[in-house]
Amino acid sequence: MTLLSDDSLIIRAWQEIAAKVISARATDIHIEPQEHITLIRIRVDGYLHVLSRQNKALHERLVTRIKILARLDIAEQRIPQDGRVCIGLELNQADIHCRVSSLPTLFGEKIVVRLLPSNLDELALDQLGLLPFQLVLAKAAIEKPHGLFLVCGPTGSGKTRTLYTFLHHLNHLRSNLCSIEDPIEIRLAGVNQVAYQPKAGLDFPTIIRALLRQDPDIMMIG
Repeated sequence: MTLLSDDSLIIRAWQEIAAKVISARATDIHIEPQEHITLIRIRVDGYLHVLSRQNKALHERLVTRIKILARLDIAEQRIPQDGRVCIGLELNQADIHCRVSSLPTLFGEKIVVRLLPSNLDELALDQLGLLPFQLVLAKAAIEKPHGLFLVCGPTGSGKTRTLYTFLHHLNHLRSNLCSIEDPIEIRLAGVNQVAYQPKAGLDFPTIIRALLRQDPDIMMIG
């Protein structure tokens, strides 16, 4: 790709990145400003791989394009922002939901785009990658009527997908499922999902107290 004044270059550049990421079955896109270049990396199977190195002059325009699509404030570059965007293999077939996070760094704004499962069939217990005996233990644990289940691990280890898979498995009309999330990443019909918004007075203690008055069967705190 060469730098042109035409805005269509940025549209094509972002679409090209999105198509490569989807084809590689990546989970995250990192667009990182460095002193002389823009480094684009993708996370595949838990590890980051270099997708391309771009001219630094492309960076701000690419970031602006993503922020516009994610409905973020393009004039605000001093504080982190979060939003959502959809991507696809084709420009007119954007069907994969993504979470967008911006962060001001020394050489400019860094953007991380996390791809979210768009097909609920992907949220099946047997798709988590657990060994057979682990799958049996996990299923038995989450189906118990009482108790606490902790899901923990480093960034990129699969915590989000695991939690949503458990919620999807337990999601039926006999139970009242509630979640507190920061942010809501995957929308699950049938689950009462509440977004953590401390500026609006919705912090974790306030939401938990409210949910406990809502006759919950299962609560997920993320």
